[in-house]
Amino acid sequence: MGKQKKARKYATMKRMLSLQDQRLKEKDRLKPKKKEKKDPSALKEREVPQHPSCLFFQYNTQLGHLTTSWLIPTLSTFPLKPNLT
Repeated sequence: MGKQKKARKYATMKRMLSLQDQRLKEKDRLKPKKKEKKDPSALKEREVPQHPSCLFFQYNTQLGHLTTSWLIPTLSTFPLKPNLT
């Protein structure tokens, strides 16, 4: 005989006590204080660090041109053959 499979518990979750539960004490039944809403009309200022412009491709001279760095050495090791179609 084969081994019997165990039944899986699909709908299990941790149960939370409600605020009206008899087991809670009076001081624990108090609802947590809500945070005050901030004034939406007030402008928020924050400092964002500015990235150097050399990181962008149009201005990046450190990367070099694609054909000079990769294409020419590849073409020199694998010479072009004419297509005879």
